[in-house]
Amino acid sequence: MRDFAKIDGHRVVKIIYGTIMILVVIIAIEEHPPSPAGTLGLVLMTNVGVALAEWYSDFIGSSIKEKRSLSLGDQQRIIHNVSGVLMGALLPAPFFILSWIGVIELETAFKWARWVLIGVLLFYGYVAARLSGRSHAFSIFFAVVASSIGIIVVLFKDAFGH
Repeated sequence: MRDFAKIDGHRVVKIIYGTIMILVVIIAIEEHPPSPAGTLGLVLMTNVGVALAEWYSDFIGSSIKEKRSLSLGDQQRIIHNVSGVLMGALLPAPFFILSWIGVIELETAFKWARWVLIGVLLFYGYVAARLSGRSHAFSIFFAVVASSIGIIVVLFKDAFGH
């Protein structure tokens, strides 16, 4: 069995947050998307902007909580955790690159991106439950339930299109 104790829970939270944020952006722009390059740029820049805002708020919040200037180690921990937000944009990016260079249609890129992001939510929902000491079976159940809204939205979008 994989040792989940070595996984940083704070980073998992940031990965889930970044994934949800990008899933929302992708679903929001899909009906009237820009070009493949524009979609890629929008997804990446949105994610970078949110990651920078997350870094700034974590930095300020930690400084207030600790009532001191943050050490280099504290700052590195914040950067490490916030870098998880960026994963939300990096995972669907290859699909939009493939669309940009003409290998796949933009509609296909959106569909694959949505399902990869749902897969990430399921995986990290499972990881979150395991990190909290839950059983394997409960962790699977938790991942499905926690991701169900996203799954329902994606299934609805796939079934009924634009």
